[in-house]
Amino acid sequence: MYDIKLNDEQVNSIIEAIKGLGGNLKWDLIFYGLIPIISIAVTTYISIKINKKQLQLQFELQNNELKSQLKIQQIALKKEVKVRALLDGKNAVLNSCRSIALLDISFNEMIRGIISTDELYNKMKEVEEEVRKNCIIINNTNCLVTDYQIKFDYILDLFKRITNSIYYNYCFPESEIPEMFRDTIIDKKDNKLIFSYFYECINNGPDIMEDIEKEISKTIESIV
Repeated sequence: MYDIKLNDEQVNSIIEAIKGLGGNLKWDLIFYGLIPIISIAVTTYISIKINKKQLQLQFELQNNELKSQLKIQQIALKKEVKVRALLDGKNAVLNSCRSIALLDISFNEMIRGIISTDELYNKMKEVEEEVRKNCIIINNTNCLVTDYQIKFDYILDLFKRITNSIYYNYCFPESEIPEMFRDTIIDKKDNKLIFSYFYECINNGPDIMEDIEKEISKTIESIV
């Protein structure tokens, strides 16, 4: 098709030319000349409008499909980040409990006279640093993952009671206990309570890790 457009001057010229004609020639020009031209112009205009609308609809469909795919990818990416963070958190819990278990062994050895209090203190500082690093990882995980939280506070509270009691009862018994720590110090005569705290820390870890593993599995299944 040809895109034929007539301006006002051209249309007026055609009309004046037709007026100057007479008889059948004028009507012939109207029916066989002007009307076909106008028809072609109208048909061309309608076709352009239809094509433009089809292109617009096609673009909107492609745009919506692209937005949908991007949204799906974005959701999947967030869940992948969540899984990685949970794995890091799980490993942090495992490493913390393993370190606390080693301190448990060292404390038992000190009570039995196998190692000195100095050696116990050095081991305790090493374990405290390890737990501190892992707590940072756990806190980062809890910040990244907004719909799930690793509950490590219970173990951390028991661990602080253990280390404070060891520090002031065995390593530095002559030191004055700060007021803020008094409620966390276990009586030196009550060693069984310290060992029970060790037991709680070590055995609570697997429960936390199992719960994390369930959340990881649920998240992975929702990605597929």
